[in-house]
Amino acid sequence: MTRRATAVTALVALLGVMLALPGTIGPSRAGASDDDLGCPDQLVEHDLPNGASWRLCARIHPVQGLRLESVEFRPATGNREYTGYRRVLDALHLAQLNVPYDDGVTVYDDITDYGFGGDHLVTQNADTCLGQTRPVTYVTSLTAPPSVKTVAGICLDEVATGLAFHSREWGTDAGPRFAGQGTALEISSLSKVSWYEYQQKITLDDQGGIDIGLGATGDVAPGNAPGVFFTEQPATGWELGPTVDGHHYYATSHWHSAIYRVDFGIDAGAEQRVEQWDYAAGGTAANPTLLGTATTKTNAFVASPSGEHARLTWWRVLNADSLNRDGHARSYEIVNDNPVDIARPVTRVQVAFTNAAACQQYASYNLDPGCPDQDILDYVAGDTAPLTDPVAWVNVGFHHVDRDEDQSPMHTHWQHFQLLPRDFFAQGPATPDARSCINGPGLIDSSSLPCIATNTTAPKVSASTSTIAAGTELSATPGTWNESRTTWDFDYLWFRDGEPITGVDDDGVPTAATGPTYVVGPEDVGRSLTVKVTASRPGYVSATAESAAVQVPGPTPTAQPTAEPTHQHDHDHAVPAATVIEAAAVTRTRAGRRGRLVVHVTSLAGVPTGRVLVHVRGKRVVGRLVAGRAVLRLPVLQQPGRYRMRISYPGSATLAPSQRVVMVRVLRR
Repeated sequence: MTRRATAVTALVALLGVMLALPGTIGPSRAGASDDDLGCPDQLVEHDLPNGASWRLCARIHPVQGLRLESVEFRPATGNREYTGYRRVLDALHLAQLNVPYDDGVTVYDDITDYGFGGDHLVTQNADTCLGQTRPVTYVTSLTAPPSVKTVAGICLDEVATGLAFHSREWGTDAGPRFAGQGTALEISSLSKVSWYEYQQKITLDDQGGIDIGLGATGDVAPGNAPGVFFTEQPATGWELGPTVDGHHYYATSHWHSAIYRVDFGIDAGAEQRVEQWDYAAGGTAANPTLLGTATTKTNAFVASPSGEHARLTWWRVLNADSLNRDGHARSYEIVNDNPVDIARPVTRVQVAFTNAAACQQYASYNLDPGCPDQDILDYVAGDTAPLTDPVAWVNVGFHHVDRDEDQSPMHTHWQHFQLLPRDFFAQGPATPDARSCINGPGLIDSSSLPCIATNTTAPKVSASTSTIAAGTELSATPGTWNESRTTWDFDYLWFRDGEPITGVDDDGVPTAATGPTYVVGPEDVGRSLTVKVTASRPGYVSATAESAAVQVPGPTPTAQPTAEPTHQHDHDHAVPAATVIEAAAVTRTRAGRRGRLVVHVTSLAGVPTGRVLVHVRGKRVVGRLVAGRAVLRLPVLQQPGRYRMRISYPGSATLAPSQRVVMVRVLRR
């Protein structure tokens, strides 16, 4: 095509200038923090209604158009799966759009011939973007000399995705029913190339899935070039409009082969691998089976599935060193059921995999001077290294046969593929608490809340003597709890007039009154005593129930007034000031390893000093406070699960003791 040389020259001339501008694809800034991913001006971090969140860099590249980098996901279920963000993709962008017409006269490569950024980027407004817009700065060649221009080029919107899940256990509506509506973060841009206008749209949902779509709208190309777009050849087109002077005019059909470059980064792993699954028939005619076979691809390759079940072949990229809590390797699967244009070697490829290389940015007619004019087949042929840093080249084909309804403006037609988590989580990342224990074999029972500890009869307190007095032993039973799926472990905490009862151990450390028994003391006379029972089990949601109150007969002790200090030295006898323990989240806690805990102790009366003590599963560790902060190494816990951990501060002459109970989750090795 004669236009190609001119278009490429113009793009390359502007590319160097545009890369240096904010809002374009320039290199990440050295030394950037984890919070901004190295792209503070293009950072997108969005919390969805169910608690899931996506974090990424969104840019407009002058040639590729919309480009995402450092794409990371945080599930709504938090500690049940993992806390914080995990990397999914290093980069994602459209690498070519090949548009050949069926009559063989015209072929376009819209990305490398024109580009989707720069002057082809359409400014967003309230009609095209229902959410928020982001500014994009680029160099425009429409002025002489070229000048810098800033437009609203990216649209960010939160959209509904419909029914996310539904489960009705019984055959009637009388039983448990779980349903949830989904939402997603939608990132899009709009570009005009000749008569077509393209929306690049990437939808990131609250389940961790990514939908990548290209929508074509605009107008059917006019018939001002006889024999090019409108012909009298019904075999290569579709008749549009009325017959004119006895002639029937057919808009020429054509392909839109959108080839995406997907640079995987599963959990930011140093080494990843590609797995291909193929299927073949087995069994007998009476009892047919379908047999799947996995093949780990060790080198760059062009996928060439064959046989009658070739359309069932699929691929995933996994990180063998990143395991979900079931011990399965985290991965993402490519879902692409679109046809391909078999007329050309590059578009005949449904998917290809290579190692990430900086100069390989386009599927064909590569513009980078490091590997000029190369295509996917060249990349695969020249890549002899082990396939450990995979990039997928995904071909999403659409054969457009025009119709009367396409005439101005053309209704948007879409071509999509998906990237879906496969074992990235042990369960669905938005699984409700009531289904959190449904993992692996076993039937879902008929209990209304099988995964949540549910108290049906309150705990009960009985006394060792007919009249309760100092020295009487109180005994607690846990009450009745649902046990259709599991048996519960019970923890007991005693209360006096609604406040936890505390004492002091042999080391002078404040301790809580725990366990199923409690001996009434003189300080309990005239007071009301209760016990709270917490039912828990690893993998289940715990709950707490409280007993009815037991009244200890006798006069209520009267608080003695505190004398006002009359001399400067009387402050030595003042009531100690209250303290508060703030426990940070435990990190890197796995079975058989020592976790790390950071504890802060604060008080309005000054900075606490001394030590803090941590008790868990009968083990104790001591940490020294420095400026109110202590860092402790937790005891080794061999079994995965949830453990109750008690943190204590003994206090000082001026600061009161305090304690706090937190739950620690120990993951599999």
